[in-house]
Amino acid sequence: IRKVQPHGPYMIGGASFGATVSVEVARKIQELGEKVCFIPILDGWAIYPNKLLNDSYFKDTMNRQHEQLRAQFAAKNIENMESIFDLQWQRLTLLWKYKMLPVEHKIILFKSEELLPAFRTIESPLNYWDDYAMCPIDVHAIPGDHETMFQEPYVAVLAQKLNSCLL
Repeated sequence: IRKVQPHGPYMIGGASFGATVSVEVARKIQELGEKVCFIPILDGWAIYPNKLLNDSYFKDTMNRQHEQLRAQFAAKNIENMESIFDLQWQRLTLLWKYKMLPVEHKIILFKSEELLPAFRTIESPLNYWDDYAMCPIDVHAIPGDHETMFQEPYVAVLAQKLNSCLL
């Protein structure tokens, strides 16, 4: 990041698990004495439900997603897809071990309107970020679910709302 932009202010964002990564990156950038303006979080959670962190449930979910991706990868001649899938398992291990600390930076949450089954029973309008945020959280509802919010036609709404935050 600093090779491309040596000094802040920075906007460090992430989607899904990437939200957790962006919070930690923002913390590290601040430790270097740089400023982080805000963290756009694209449907990520500060705490993930136990059901999702269950190895069996996660494996079933990943297998479903991998089956969908296999055809897309094959059509684009992407090789070594199994090694890409192995990264998913490493990601889960990191997520299980990570301990969220208080977040000093402004969070802007872009939350999908339709929750995936693992999240439907959870009452947390701010995806538990309010348990860690030291600043008020702005939240923007995005049509679609955790996956479709990044696809047409919903991605246009996400782009418009994200752009409005950048101005």
